[in-house]
Amino acid sequence: MGRRQLLILAMAVMVALLGTVFLSGQFSGPKMIEGIAVAQGDIDPNTFIKLEQVSAGTVDGAKFQSGMLFRPETVVGQIARVKINEGEPITAGMLYSGTAGLQHIIPPGHRAMTIPVNQPENDLKLFIPGSRIDIIATVQDRHGSFRTGTILANVLLLAKEKAGDGRASVSFIVSVDSKEAEKISLAIGHGEIRVVLRQESDDAVIDSSGVQIGDLIKGMDLDPSGADPLEGTYEPGSMEVIRGTRRSTDYFQEGNFDRISGRLIKQE
Repeated sequence: MGRRQLLILAMAVMVALLGTVFLSGQFSGPKMIEGIAVAQGDIDPNTFIKLEQVSAGTVDGAKFQSGMLFRPETVVGQIARVKINEGEPITAGMLYSGTAGLQHIIPPGHRAMTIPVNQPENDLKLFIPGSRIDIIATVQDRHGSFRTGTILANVLLLAKEKAGDGRASVSFIVSVDSKEAEKISLAIGHGEIRVVLRQESDDAVIDSSGVQIGDLIKGMDLDPSGADPLEGTYEPGSMEVIRGTRRSTDYFQEGNFDRISGRLIKQE
């Protein structure tokens, strides 16, 4: 073999070695993988995972396992299926899927109840499973007046799901006892409910009789006793209705017009 051939062979071997090193670096995977959700402390099974219990950690690429979850916020509000030790990367297999773990979270004597919530989407982003909420209802009384009040306080939010019936933006699943479930059902059937987020450690009792339209603007409620000044049975009367430049008079038989006595002028 000549000198020229030896030189060519040596160069070919060197190129092959360099290629092997390059390809080995390409396919061996990263040495460290960042952004893995890691437990900040021991997490008990059948409990909601809170934000302060997880952080973003780094895992050796050689120890990376399929199912490890990225970004701590993706596991907040989920239910741990097994005990997760401090410093342990969190995997999908450690968590219940969807609402599968709710039966382990509901306190004794309580039920899981779904309620429709129709509020701005940005507001609802604040609510995560494990939060405590107050439920407010607005209903209309027999005189047509609206009253709003807190019907339940410090309620445990079990889950939040996208509503599919078109009547609400989101469905909340809450933990309530039988009496509380009846209150919510009545409020849904006769009015509208809204939810507000409580501070986690706030367990104060709500002492409120609610508000009505007259409470919004001073002087609207003409009767300080709270009685309806227009309630009662009236003699036949009339109401003059003005529509632009046209006027008309409607007459009422006794008892048909139980809110206004005599003549009422109404501008439309």
